[in-house]
Amino acid sequence: MNSNSSNNNNNGEAHKQQQQQKERHIVSWSQEEDDILRQQIGIHGTDNWAIVASKFKDKTTRQCRRRWFTYLNSDFKKGGWSQEEDMLLCEV
Repeated sequence: MNSNSSNNNNNGEAHKQQQQQKERHIVSWSQEEDDILRQQIGIHGTDNWAIVASKFKDKTTRQCRRRWFTYLNSDFKKGGWSQEEDMLLCEV
């Protein structure tokens, strides 16, 4: 076997490993877990993700933070700009 064949084989394995690392693990949340997350954030705030995540047996700090800021936090407006926001932006 020549060195090029060996290198190609190693590169193929490295690429396969990179692809596996890039694949995202989909985390599902139940209504009960969402309620617990809201309750824990009410108690501990959003600066103590390790404490919040410790209340779940299978959720990480990153998963809790992402769930809160992406789906549950009503302080952040989701959707497009309103006409008033467009006007404010143009005035600045």
